[in-house]
Amino acid sequence: MNVLNPNTIMPCFYLQKRFLVQFLDKYVKMIFNTIFITKSFVSKWSKGGRGPLIVKTQGKGGIHMFICSIDRDVYLKLLTREDAERLFALVDSCRPHLRRWLPWVDAVKAVEDSRAFIEGTLKKFAAGNGFEAGIWYKGVLAGVIGLHYIDRNNRKTSIGYWLGEPFQGLGLMTKSCKACIDYVFQELKLNRVEIRCAVENQKSRAIPERLGFVNEGTIREAEWLYDHFVDHIVYGMIASEWRAR
Repeated sequence: MNVLNPNTIMPCFYLQKRFLVQFLDKYVKMIFNTIFITKSFVSKWSKGGRGPLIVKTQGKGGIHMFICSIDRDVYLKLLTREDAERLFALVDSCRPHLRRWLPWVDAVKAVEDSRAFIEGTLKKFAAGNGFEAGIWYKGVLAGVIGLHYIDRNNRKTSIGYWLGEPFQGLGLMTKSCKACIDYVFQELKLNRVEIRCAVENQKSRAIPERLGFVNEGTIREAEWLYDHFVDHIVYGMIASEWRAR
């Protein structure tokens, strides 16, 4: 078992190092470079009325994990191999719902497919080129959100997301997107975030519109969705606009 070195943990937003160390000593164990934070830690943090918490751990190969606590019920956690069965079960339980707007659903046929996807995203994360995080609601995997890429030369990225059908209408995606945008602008110091949605996908479009993104136009026939093309609307947010909200 690795020994947790508090000096390698880099908190952000409203977190004081002394407070973090006190709680991590009790609630965090690092095993094989994976960090686990118990639901009681997330709950205690949120009940204290504190803002979003992001915990990152760093080792010889760079950052291994991050967890973002949004409130007492919701947190984001980098997807790891241990999440493959939960991820597959979520996709498998609501295929018709997801298939309407996501082109990869039919390719996910077994747990091994979800595990391969996660392994690919971990490589992307290790390379500093984006991530995929699970959206956890009351300890249950509800969906996924992530950065498709990180363009450091132009200081921009784009956000993608999906939510399981039983978790619609709870405000989870708006909260999750807001936390990711905060992370992009405050931690990564990027200047621009895009969200692209199919024109007819009203629920997906509602997220950037609710968060104040600018509708920057339509890309015609931007994506092949099983048997037809769909147009995409490009929503954009820049750092100065986000700070001025």
